[in-house]
Formats: sequence, C-alpha cells, structure tokens
Amino acid sequence: MVVALEVAVVVLVTIAVLAVLETRRRRRLEEARWTVETTSLAEGGFAVELRCLGQPPQRTAMIPPDLPAEEFSSALADARAEAEHEAAALNAGRPRSR
Repeated sequence: MVVALEVAVVVLVTIAVLAVLETRRRRRLEEARWTVETTSLAEGGFAVELRCLGQPPQRTAMIPPDLPAEEFSSALADARAEAEHEAAALNAGRPRSR
C-alpha cells in the first residue's frame, strides 16, 4: 500500500514538472523575437538570415566571396539594414516579453 502511494506521488510530481516545463517552452516560443544573423557559407561568401526560436531561418541576402572590401562592406551593411527592417516588421506582430 505504501509503495503504491509512493509511486502515485512520483507520477503526480513528474506530471506537474512536465506541465511546468511545457508551459515555459510554449511561452519562450510565443515571445521569441526575430533577429538578424550573418553566417559564413561552406561554398564561400556570407548569408544574412532572419532567425527566431521555433522557426526555420529565412535567408534574406547572400554576399559573394569575391567582392572587393569596400563593396563587401557596403553590401553587408545594406543587407543587414534590410533584414533589420524585416525583423522589426515580423516582431511587430508578436507578443511582447513580459
């Protein structure tokens, strides 16, 4: 009888912990914000992407590896500015953090 009670308590505690963890996970996903990231590509060059927890990355621009330095800097700045604008628009429709 005591063992059955202990098992029941363990099961109830486990269910409660899982419910709390799921609630936190869901809240993190709901409140996640879109951000801009620049990543290097295996084939060379760089990609500017929008990223948000729980969503697939959205590539907004690719910058080829063979650009001269001044063109690269300008292309990267322009791509990031455009991506920041898109991220702001996407974030406008998401709930604010508490």
